[in-house]
Amino acid sequence: MIQLMSSLGHFWLLEHPEDLGRLPNGDDPASIWQWPQIRTAVGDAPCWGLRQCDYSADTPKPTRLASNLPGARVFGSSWPSFQEDGTYAGPILRCDHHHGPGARWSSGQWRTAGTEAYPSPLCAFLADLIASALSASFSTDGPEQHAAEQFAKFLLQQDRPPAPHDAEALITLLPLEAPHVSAQTAAGQAFFGGAYCKGGVVGLRRSCREFPATLRVLCTLLRHAFPGQIFSSVAVFVDAATQMPRDSHNAPYPNLLLALSTFSNGQVWQQDQNGDVWRTVHGTPCPGVLLDVARAPQLLRAWESRVVLVGYCVRQLPALDVSSLSLLSHLGFLLPPSVTAGVARGDTAETLAEPSGPVADAGTPLASDKERATGPHNGAPVARPAPEWQHAERVQRAIRNFVLEEVGDLRKAALQLAVGRMKSSPFSEQGVQRLRQQVASMLPDPDLALQVPERQPFLLHLLSQSLKLLGDPDWACLSQGEECFAMGVPLGDEVPLPRTPQVYRERVKERTLDVTPFQQIMNNYESAELSADKLEEHFAAEERAGRMIPSTEPALRAEYGDTLLVASMGALLKPNGDIRPLHDGTHGIGLNNRIKILDRLEMPGPDEILETVALGQESKEAVFCISADIAQAHRLTKVRRADWAKLGCKARSEARTVWVNTVGTFGISSAAYHWSRLFGCIGRWVHRVMLTVWQMQVVFADDLHLLTAGQHKFLTMWMCLAAYELVGTPFAYRKFRGGTVVDFVGYEISYSEWRAGISERRCSWLVKWILEAEQADWIVVGRSVIELAGHSGSKPVLVYLCLIFVRRQLQDRGRLVRPVVDWRASRQAFRADAKCAPNRVVLGGWLLGKEGIPRKAPWFSLALSPSEAPWLFKPNGESQWASTAAELLASYVALVAFGLLEGSRAFGDTFDAVLVGGTDNQATPQAQARGSSASWPLLGILMQVTATLQPHGAQMKLVWRPHETNVEADDLTNENFALFDSEQRVKVSWDDIPMDFMRELAAAHEDFLEAKSLARASAGPKMKSSKKQKLAERTSW
Repeated sequence: MIQLMSSLGHFWLLEHPEDLGRLPNGDDPASIWQWPQIRTAVGDAPCWGLRQCDYSADTPKPTRLASNLPGARVFGSSWPSFQEDGTYAGPILRCDHHHGPGARWSSGQWRTAGTEAYPSPLCAFLADLIASALSASFSTDGPEQHAAEQFAKFLLQQDRPPAPHDAEALITLLPLEAPHVSAQTAAGQAFFGGAYCKGGVVGLRRSCREFPATLRVLCTLLRHAFPGQIFSSVAVFVDAATQMPRDSHNAPYPNLLLALSTFSNGQVWQQDQNGDVWRTVHGTPCPGVLLDVARAPQLLRAWESRVVLVGYCVRQLPALDVSSLSLLSHLGFLLPPSVTAGVARGDTAETLAEPSGPVADAGTPLASDKERATGPHNGAPVARPAPEWQHAERVQRAIRNFVLEEVGDLRKAALQLAVGRMKSSPFSEQGVQRLRQQVASMLPDPDLALQVPERQPFLLHLLSQSLKLLGDPDWACLSQGEECFAMGVPLGDEVPLPRTPQVYRERVKERTLDVTPFQQIMNNYESAELSADKLEEHFAAEERAGRMIPSTEPALRAEYGDTLLVASMGALLKPNGDIRPLHDGTHGIGLNNRIKILDRLEMPGPDEILETVALGQESKEAVFCISADIAQAHRLTKVRRADWAKLGCKARSEARTVWVNTVGTFGISSAAYHWSRLFGCIGRWVHRVMLTVWQMQVVFADDLHLLTAGQHKFLTMWMCLAAYELVGTPFAYRKFRGGTVVDFVGYEISYSEWRAGISERRCSWLVKWILEAEQADWIVVGRSVIELAGHSGSKPVLVYLCLIFVRRQLQDRGRLVRPVVDWRASRQAFRADAKCAPNRVVLGGWLLGKEGIPRKAPWFSLALSPSEAPWLFKPNGESQWASTAAELLASYVALVAFGLLEGSRAFGDTFDAVLVGGTDNQATPQAQARGSSASWPLLGILMQVTATLQPHGAQMKLVWRPHETNVEADDLTNENFALFDSEQRVKVSWDDIPMDFMRELAAAHEDFLEAKSLARASAGPKMKSSKKQKLAERTSW
């Protein structure tokens, strides 16, 4: 029948259930799609699959359609494919809907009753498909042709190319719709054509089949106006005022804007650092100029009688099948060369390449070494070659199907995981193994991919092969050579660990370690001696896990010679009664002193935490997060056998047995680096296979924070966790916590309020510590200070002042803050300067305004004496030493004098304004950017500025400028007012400047120095301690 209809030139439509291949029980049901006669009859006609549940059916009911109807051309051909064992592989994916049980007897009938009928939305879809035969969208003749198509064909037949006024007339004949939701306006009308990308789904708009001639006219106009510019989609706006486009689904190519009408009261805003027209772009105020026509990212103001044609290119074009890409090219869209090359070959198109030059919407990646963007494509999915995209897509599909099969109710399981009720993995061992076999079958050496190296939980060969296909630059470290993670990595004491510039920045400074006399066999610390029995039990468990082996000194010396080292052991008692062994690789054996690491090991901090919160907020989607723990993370890297003897220890100092570590060891400096590099590969692999699925991950040592967003956030979360388990990551599920508010390595992250800061527990401990230290007149045990701030190199007096500031901020302002706005503009609001002379400091500044003309600008000049600001002067009256502090003070006075803080929102955790000023002292912007200093009084002024600005929701950003370009402010400090109008002078006195906190700090500073002087006077001469006494006074570390 199909062949007969085709031979007569008639249309036909064939529908039948999808061929799902071999079932789990081994049965292989017959299907008409397996018949060679069907494939021959269908030929080149479109053949595609769908899920009826996507059309409101109660069950997925995978269905396959084939047709030569005109409307079917956009679907292309994708016949069923199968795995090697005959099971179904695609192209229809499992849905993420929750369906009830299948065929069961319920209420006197089978649950399948009624499923023989199409759901109403599917009927409407089929009706539209059949109706396409009545349209002349793909023919040159026919009485039912739309008026717009008839006029478009008339324009294309002319001897001249279509003009903008022709297109304006054509638009009046088209059925227009409301502007896109991203326009944020209900006014005006719009018409769209070409490719679309929404929620990760890419396809062709129906106008491609209904108005092909119209689209050819519009594409011809854009090609003539913008020769060689790439665009895959068009939009026509009629009297629609649109906001700055987010371009979140657009490829990194310029937007093309062409006026089709002569409009009035309408302009295009283009970002320009020298402009004076300010607009808010992605939440950030930016300067710009108004143009008649622009090709830059645009903001359209209110228009009258305005018709504008916009061309742009969407991301994920490679996800379109070849027939759809061919149709776009046929309609006149200019696609990226890599895509058109793929169409010419008839294969799947390559992904988009990044254009040369900066891209406006490209941001700075998180500064975390764990999952830093690496390689020539910077990790962007749209910038990867076709083989990388195809491999990632196949792996992602396998993981998605696995999750939907294993987890069941995704939301319920995620909530159970978030509240700590899930004690083990929800994935069955058999299911994970099947998933590994499926992914291994996609790799060059499937058998090798399934091998797990000795003393390793990770499938390093699978990970290595897959990362190589994905273009990761560090894939070879996993399985290539004699010193790799599969064979064992060196400690780095004999030869420095080589650089990995694709992943890490270069290490520029080393931490100074204690230098002690060398001793090959060390005794344990007291904490270990008291826990010797538990150490024995712990070492025995580690032996069963393959991470330690017992031996004796003679046996080890026979095999390793003089390289044997037995370190001192400490033991930290955990709240649950277990112990954590502490291996001292520094004192006595000096192993850490000899290890050289050339890469800089960096960990995410507050900036990365707040950036994650900001990105979640920018997604404008409901989010869900999980904080996960990786069991024994540093113990998961295998050490090469030649270095095992260097990792010896004992449970008891007098014991004959020496326990040798064969894996990464707590207390060895290279253990953290090796774990970082290994898990960096794993994290990047998960990111790469997830492609453009929205998810953010932050890793700190053995803690993973995962954020997902949108309608499929629970599915995304489980897919990420399944990907980690696929390669062997041992999660401690009992430690998982999540939801919208979660603790992560001492931080509290609140996605419900879009804030982050230190956790309540840490905040309480910190405030309590400071209060107790203050009550004890700041006399504290040295070990206690290390617990607070680590090995601080700051002066004690500055630590003291910082603690006062921290306590006050935590008590008055709280412990959580919102992300700071990303400031891109550099327009300065004021310029300030300071002159330091004996017994006199003069501060001056002027307000630039829009024109930046001194004669029209408000200005101030304020002289300070030692009685007003004694902390700027030495006893002899000199002040030049405090020039940096004086420059910062001048900028602070400018904020107050010019009223720049007036009208700011009074929320202490929200930064709504960034006030930019200029100064000719290079040290001042540097100190202000760091937010800290090691010198007084600069530190106190920084604290005063912060304490004043934060309640106003403001930040101050200082920009250095050469002295010769800051002559106006310099004149004010020299009390030369010739360039300024005396009527514009702002009367300001020292009493007008809020300095309460600075005065409190200055008083505390003087009291501390006085107490310190008295203590030194009463202490008498200090006796020099012997080396033995110094060692006895040390802590274990």
